[in-house]
Amino acid sequence: MWTAQQISDFLELRLSNVLMRPMMFGGSGAGVDLTLHQLLELWSMIHERHDEYRRVREKRSSTIKAGVNSYAGIYQQRHPQASEGDISDYVVQQYQKIIRQLKLPLPWTQIEEVQIGIAKSHVQKSR
Repeated sequence: MWTAQQISDFLELRLSNVLMRPMMFGGSGAGVDLTLHQLLELWSMIHERHDEYRRVREKRSSTIKAGVNSYAGIYQQRHPQASEGDISDYVVQQYQKIIRQLKLPLPWTQIEEVQIGIAKSHVQKSR
């Protein structure tokens, strides 16, 4: 049986994976939203920080005036022609702010390098 620390380490690895390759793990903006929320919720429970996670998430939602809508839902509502990739990017940006505020020990430099590389490849493909 896994220990709480082993599960936490796995969740942190999976969160990093989703942040680096959101569409691969979520399949859509809404899927990315749900995946990140569930992983963070489990992580916060293991670390007995669930109330803190809920408060930080609610504050983020309030800041962007999302109401009860998900991050994917509010972006799609405001940008009806947005692609799933654009929605996913927005969702990742919101959760990165939450994760940084919670001070999760994720490999931020590596995550940002992968995101920059993906953005560059999208620019090259569009030429």
